[in-house]
Amino acid sequence: MAKFSGKIGYVTTVEKAPGVWVEKVEEVYARGDIKRCARRFDGSETLNDDLVLSNTISVMLPRILKDDFAAIRYVTWAGAKWKVSYAELVYPRLELTIGKVYNDPPA
Repeated sequence: MAKFSGKIGYVTTVEKAPGVWVEKVEEVYARGDIKRCARRFDGSETLNDDLVLSNTISVMLPRILKDDFAAIRYVTWAGAKWKVSYAELVYPRLELTIGKVYNDPPA
């Protein structure tokens, strides 16, 4: 089983101005195992097919994400940010399935 070491990006909501709330992306470092490593090309109507992963990463649940693991947006792995398509809490571990490349929201 391969090992994982990287950052997990999650979203918190902060008040930018009175009555205006925006999402702020924060990161937490995590280590764990890669339980499944698979890939496919998503044939779409674009010129080049999109690379889609179906990797499952199992990490020890970071304390900061204990209550709200649904806020997780991406995982940094292999030099890129990958969108989390499925998150499952198998206490005390968190299993994350990643899919397409994550695009940072505009600032």
